[in-house]
Amino acid sequence: MAINILYVETGLGKGGSALSLKCLIDRLDRERFNPILLFDHPAADVKGIHWSNIEVLFDPQRISLGESIRWGRWMSPVISATDFLCRILPEAFRFSQLLKRKKISFVHFNNDIHSHGYGIIACRLTKTPFVCHLRSTRKLIKTEKWFAKLVDRFIVLSESGKEFFIKEGIPENKITVSLDPFEVISVNQQVDSSVSKLFDRPEKKVGVCSRIVPGKGHEIFIKAAALVLKEFKNVHFYIVGSEAADSKGYKLELESLIESLKISEFITFTGWVNHVSAAMSKMDMIVDPSVLAEGLRRTLVEALMMGKPFIASCVGQTPELAEKSKGGLIVEGNSPSEYAEKILKLLKEKSVCQDMGRKGKDYVIRMFNADDKAKEIQSLYEKILSN
Repeated sequence: MAINILYVETGLGKGGSALSLKCLIDRLDRERFNPILLFDHPAADVKGIHWSNIEVLFDPQRISLGESIRWGRWMSPVISATDFLCRILPEAFRFSQLLKRKKISFVHFNNDIHSHGYGIIACRLTKTPFVCHLRSTRKLIKTEKWFAKLVDRFIVLSESGKEFFIKEGIPENKITVSLDPFEVISVNQQVDSSVSKLFDRPEKKVGVCSRIVPGKGHEIFIKAAALVLKEFKNVHFYIVGSEAADSKGYKLELESLIESLKISEFITFTGWVNHVSAAMSKMDMIVDPSVLAEGLRRTLVEALMMGKPFIASCVGQTPELAEKSKGGLIVEGNSPSEYAEKILKLLKEKSVCQDMGRKGKDYVIRMFNADDKAKEIQSLYEKILSN
């Protein structure tokens, strides 16, 4: 009989972590595991991705560990402890009740420690085995280091990610490296009919594909576009993605910046695109100037899957992907001029651009095979359960 495994997603429901999770769940051995998916972000779009043959729960947490951490940065130890007792523990108790009600035998926390503190405590209280995916690469603060001691096993996205978290104090024997699973994407996928006409242009095409939120580097992309256009006019720039609910007004700021640079006719906002990989297939290259402490950017792997080279910031595990795939260029300083220089290089040197795309595609198809990655994760589940 299959055991119930609970997947907890604390994101907004449309991002890279949720997409990676779907790719894994779709390949689970259903004779062994019965997946149940929980969204706990108050603004999560539970229908943003089509989840098939799985029970989906929406139970917004009343307090995230992330918020508690932000309070804890400046509160006195006494107040911080009170905050923990009055806000985090009640959430842990509520989660414990869910584990019992749904007869959960294993939990997979799909995001970083800061968003799963209450769940980690609940699993310890109920003696439920679990794993925690570390998807970003940033230093752990004291509270997170304390919670990390309670975690059975961590999954990280690359060898460089493993090295980073060992330096952060997580024991090596608690860390498993497993690249995210990716489906081999068909070039025949169609862009949404409502936006397909936006790509029907003769110029070269350069795009950034991410949620429109501060930190993703859209303003850097726009300023780099302005510099490129001073030297190379036969190009159009695309901003693919929608504005996040908690970042209202940011898109207006970007539009004002574009207008002030007098490049409105050269940049298009596409809005949300269901098959972003299909949009990427229309591009010549993808740019990702995120300044956030990201892990392994799913957008970049998708770009390579479509045979498109990328130009990206030196954050998280992106440099490792660029080096191993030979399909990406890294911008060390993250300045618009550096991006412009590399964009111009690939615009002018077509053979270099195509060669990078070909090598990158060969690499990700070989290394990110969805079936192989799903088997790796299931083997980890079995190992933990057997102990």
